[in-house]
Order: sequence, then structure tokens, then C-alpha cells
Amino acid sequence: MLTALHIAGIDPVALFQMMFRLTTHYSDVIVYKGLVDAIANAPLGLGTGMNTGPARFAFYDPRSFVAFENYYAKAVYELGIPGLLIVIGLFLTLIVLGYKAHRNLQDPGLRSCSAAILAFVITIALNSFKGWQIDLDPINVYFWVFTGILFKLEYLEQQLKRKLGIEQIA
Repeated sequence: MLTALHIAGIDPVALFQMMFRLTTHYSDVIVYKGLVDAIANAPLGLGTGMNTGPARFAFYDPRSFVAFENYYAKAVYELGIPGLLIVIGLFLTLIVLGYKAHRNLQDPGLRSCSAAILAFVITIALNSFKGWQIDLDPINVYFWVFTGILFKLEYLEQQLKRKLGIEQIA
């Protein structure tokens, strides 16, 4: 990779320094500042949908509309701090229970499937600091369908074991 960058005339050190500066800037502006601003401006929330595009027309002065890229800041702005705690609790519960389901699986195929789905759930929870993909189609549908599949894999494995046990007896 370094050779390819060098051939293209790109200084790898300068590239990684720029990436570090951008990451630091994004974490300060989008993650930290957005969350702090949302908590300061609407600690009890303004109601669901108040941080959506159409909501800008609900204000007397459309310039008073505040948009957040951080999903957790959006949760605070719409649902307040109690809503943020519920959203975080939901994500953590899905991750912990998903990990337990993954650990209980014995079939290698089902384990690899559960690992991929669990990685997807964790990725969405982490990416929610930068954006609100879980509010967008089709990611919101995939998230809940795949999470449901993750929790159903244990049952499917039990059914498979039962079926194989019956076939071996007959």
C-alpha cells in the first residue's frame, strides 16, 4: 500500500496526518459538540421528529432549526436525556444479548452468521456517533431484521439438532 501511495505521488505521512486531523475535528465537532449542544438546548427533548428535515418548517423562524449529524445528539434533541439513556440501553442490550447468543451457538455456519450480524449491530451503534444511518431506509429495516435473525439462530440450531437426532434414530 505504501508503495502504491508513493508511485501515485502521495506522501503517506502527510496523508495519515491529514486523516488524524480530520478524525480529531470530526470527533470534536460532530460527536462531542453536537451531543453537548443537544443536552444544553433540549435536556427534556422537543418531541419526536423535531430534528428531521421537514421539522425546519415547524419553527416560526426556519433559521432556528438545529440539525445534528450525531444520532445520539438527535436522540437527546428529540427525546431528552431519558430518551438518550433508553437508546444507549437498547443498543447495549442488543449487543450483550447478541454476544451471548453467539457464544451459545455450536454450529460453525451459524456462528459465522451470528458473528457477521453482531458486527453489523456493533458497527451501526458506533457509526451512530457520526450519523443517523439507522433512521434511513434500508439500513433501519436491515438492522431490525438481522437483529431478529441473530436472536432466532439459537432456536434454529436446536431445531436442526432435533431433526438430525430424529433422522439418525430412524
